[in-house]
Amino acid sequence: MFVLKNAWAALGRVKWRTALIALLTLLVSFSAAVNLSVLKADDTANNETYQSQKASAVIRPSAQIQAKRDGADSSYTNNYMTWAKYSKYATAVQKKNISFDYTVATSIPVRQSKSLQAIAAKTDTSEDKTGGNLTLQAFYTADAVKINDYGQYKVVKGKDLRYKKQDDGVL
Repeated sequence: MFVLKNAWAALGRVKWRTALIALLTLLVSFSAAVNLSVLKADDTANNETYQSQKASAVIRPSAQIQAKRDGADSSYTNNYMTWAKYSKYATAVQKKNISFDYTVATSIPVRQSKSLQAIAAKTDTSEDKTGGNLTLQAFYTADAVKINDYGQYKVVKGKDLRYKKQDDGVL
C-alpha cells in the first residue's frame, strides 16, 4: 500500500508529466486498435472476400448455335474456339497483368450400352438427331460443375463426384 500511495503522490506533484503520460497511453492504445482493425479488414478483403468474388467467364457457343447442334455432324467443331481466338484473349489479359484460374466442362453425345443406360425423358428425340441416347458431361474441377451448360446436378443413385486434387477428377 505504501508503494501505491507514493506513486499516486508522485503523479500528483508534476501535473504536466502525468497528463503527457496519460495522453501518450491513450494515443498508443487508440493507434493499436486502429492498426488491428485495418489489418483485419485488409486480411478479410484479400482473402475471404476476394475468394468469394471469383468471377466466372464462360466461353461457349451461343444458345442459337447450341440449339442447332447435331452430335453426328462433325462440322459442329467449327464453332469451337480456335487457338488464334484464344491467343487474342490471352494476350489482352496478359497485357493487363490479370491472372486467373480455369476449369473445363464439356459434353459428349453417347449411345447407351449394357453398362451405360440413359434415363428416359418425357419427350424423346431420335438418336440420329442428337448423336446419342444421352450426353456425357465431363468436369475438370469441382468449379466446373457450377458453370456447366446444364446447371447444377443431383445424384439419384451411386456416389457423387469426388476430386482428390484440383487437377485429378475421379468418378
